[in-house]
Amino acid sequence: LLAEAILAGVDFVSIGTNDLIQYTFAADRDFAHLAALATPWERAILTLIQMTCAAGAQQDRPISLSGEMAGIPALAVVAVGLGIRSLSMSPRRLGVVSRVLETVNLAQCRELAGIALGCETGESARVIVRSRLPILEELGR
Repeated sequence: LLAEAILAGVDFVSIGTNDLIQYTFAADRDFAHLAALATPWERAILTLIQMTCAAGAQQDRPISLSGEMAGIPALAVVAVGLGIRSLSMSPRRLGVVSRVLETVNLAQCRELAGIALGCETGESARVIVRSRLPILEELGR
């Protein structure tokens, strides 16, 4: 929410999505009865990332994304479309995320990000974005 001010005093920002989601929704993913509330596909999370990336672009500061969200192939595509330029993920996720990103260009990433931002629910965003990435089915994801 204060990305512009924060970015004025730093060289880069890395968004930790696990904490971002947990604190935004006040829902710890480790508690089963709250885990469903803590989804990275929700418009609130995507909007916060978009706002941070816009502030980064205005000040020529790179914004990176870390956490489980970065390692979800379809969300990695959306994140790039929101303005993320660096993804930090578990090494076991790197191959599949790279493979999916190789199948899209920046314009397609931006289009899918716009679609995700326009969805009323995280689940509808997930379903629609995934349906437009046929490589996921090919990879068994």
